[in-house]
Amino acid sequence: MKATKIELVRPSLIRPEPRPIIELAPEDVREFVATKEIDVLRVLNTPEVAKVCLELNREDNRSISKHKRALIARDMERGTNVLFKENGDTIKFDRNGCMFDGQKREQAIILSNTPQVMLWAVGLDPEAHFVTDKGQKRSLGDSLRIERYRQYTIHAATAHWLYLFKFSNDPVKGLDTRQVGSDEEVYELIKRHPLLAESCRYCHGALPGKARREPGVSYKQLLPVSLLAAIHYVATNFLDKEEEANFFVNTIMKFPLDTAYPHARERKPRQYNPVALWLDLVDKNQKAGIYVRRETKGTGTIQAWNLYSDGKWLEKFKLSKFAAIANLDLDLL
Repeated sequence: MKATKIELVRPSLIRPEPRPIIELAPEDVREFVATKEIDVLRVLNTPEVAKVCLELNREDNRSISKHKRALIARDMERGTNVLFKENGDTIKFDRNGCMFDGQKREQAIILSNTPQVMLWAVGLDPEAHFVTDKGQKRSLGDSLRIERYRQYTIHAATAHWLYLFKFSNDPVKGLDTRQVGSDEEVYELIKRHPLLAESCRYCHGALPGKARREPGVSYKQLLPVSLLAAIHYVATNFLDKEEEANFFVNTIMKFPLDTAYPHARERKPRQYNPVALWLDLVDKNQKAGIYVRRETKGTGTIQAWNLYSDGKWLEKFKLSKFAAIANLDLDLL
């Protein structure tokens, strides 16, 4: 039997025409979203329209993160579109006209009182919420890895410390690690500070050998490597104290440590390196089963750096409630 030759013809690619942005009156929203036909549209989402959308929100929808909502609203007010890039995420409505994804964005529109062009998906299956947002959350470190950053895990955590130094270090209450910036805001900070990669690389290189097997490895010392990298970056680039910063990092990485350090003033009897005293205090607490909070580690390490870089010796390390890096102009961050 003779084989029949089949000619394959590649069809031309179909490029849909860009759809216009739909401007809805608030009274038309309910009828517009209650459709059995699945469609995705670009809609001018005004605060008035957002109020109607929230009335259509499923009562059993998940609770709102007020912190995240405030971050999105703040970004909308600024018009920076850091948190609000067009990444394909939609406001989702099922075929009954109920909204089951997007309540946080709608509330942020009302809170900021700014209209936003958004993608709406309508006509979806009412049970689609079972498979919505079920994937693994992408961390800032994951995003930096895609962007080809080397020490992506340390780099992301270091930038978060810089954000805390600038925005969440109250003179009365001290460091508040709960008041963190969004990943998008911290990424903007990373882009403003390209030399931060050098301090991350230096502190990563100071780690003990086994901890350097992977570029993005997170190594748990008595103190976070990312915190040391943040102080190293600030001291090197804004305070002209690169030598002191290098010794500071290496001293901590090699704990238990020698009592000598550069630029030290004259030492009196029973006085010790402030970094050694601070590490000893953290070590004793952890061995006794006492949890040392992240805020406490941040405050104590900044305090130890200030004393160390000034060449002081101490008889006893007294932890203060508030500490800011001495002589640092926060506007530079």
